[in-house]
Amino acid sequence: MKIITVPFLLITLIASQVNGSTLIQGDSVWIETSSGCKVYNPFPAKNESVTWSGGCSGGFASGEGELIWSQKGTAAQKYTGSMKRGMPSGYGIYDLMNGTIKEGNYQNGKQNGLGKYYSIGSNDKIDHYVEGNFVDGELLGIGIEIYFDEQGDSSIYYKGSFVDENWEGQGTLKYFYEYSFTIYKGTFKNDAPAGMGEQFEYFSGKEVNYKKGIFPFDKMNGKGEVRVGLNRYLGEFKKGKREGQGKLINNKVLVYEGEWRNDKIDGIGKRYFPDGSFYMGKFKQNEPNGFGVKDWGDGYMYIGEFHNGLFEGNGVVFKDTRVLASGIWAKGEVEYQRDYQQIMDKINSRYKETIESMDLNVSFLVNN
Repeated sequence: MKIITVPFLLITLIASQVNGSTLIQGDSVWIETSSGCKVYNPFPAKNESVTWSGGCSGGFASGEGELIWSQKGTAAQKYTGSMKRGMPSGYGIYDLMNGTIKEGNYQNGKQNGLGKYYSIGSNDKIDHYVEGNFVDGELLGIGIEIYFDEQGDSSIYYKGSFVDENWEGQGTLKYFYEYSFTIYKGTFKNDAPAGMGEQFEYFSGKEVNYKKGIFPFDKMNGKGEVRVGLNRYLGEFKKGKREGQGKLINNKVLVYEGEWRNDKIDGIGKRYFPDGSFYMGKFKQNEPNGFGVKDWGDGYMYIGEFHNGLFEGNGVVFKDTRVLASGIWAKGEVEYQRDYQQIMDKINSRYKETIESMDLNVSFLVNN
């Protein structure tokens, strides 16, 4: 986002750094040069003077020349270019003599059309550069803005839409660091990402982070996308955190799909493992907790209760449709063996709604 806001409306600059005139009352918006030409000056002040090297037309500074404003005999600002009826009109260069230079086309004292301004830092290099379309002294429409570090390399680069000197509308923003850089593409408001967009972060030339959605992302609500390394999340967010329905993909392989809460796997979902097995059921804080099914993919299956990823509570292990073990489990082991039908009745009574929401068919187990 912007570090400095530079208004650069010509008359405002004159007003803020030079001030006004010493002409007769009623004509205070003009000041006479040493040669008797009038120059526009809406804010009179004491001890100021102006010189003009060009011609006069009808008593007003006109044509090509150099206009120098002085305060107590010391040059304060300089305009080099075209004048008409005492105002900058046409192409000109305005030097504030404080390191800031503004150039482009002027109309009635204000910059209009294509133009630019830049400032020179203490290292005698440009540290801030702006270029684009100006309307009555304000940057409006498509333009670019660049901030440079002490070595003269760009540290912040923006290209896109401006409204009243501010980043507003669609644009691209780049931040450069020693070994990394960040790119944001999307909507801006008041000099900051605000609205739909996507952000890329790179370290040593490799993408390490990606976000897509409504910015600022820490307040993101709704559907979006995040990539961190090989992990990719597609789904819903709440206040910038994964919450609601979403999918987690690792290296193009689906790892999890289901519910999230406060940036963690929490609720009903399905977790896939590299060996072809999967878990489907309730999660809490990233671990299977509550009712679920562990399927090894080779006919072996556990259906029952879990705690922190282990079989705990009522559960059954079977191969295809043949029961191998049933009872009450503790830390992954059968602690008390119980009749299969008794265990299944408890499971069905306790988790009927969960089973229905999972669309899990266990009728063959009940009738085994």
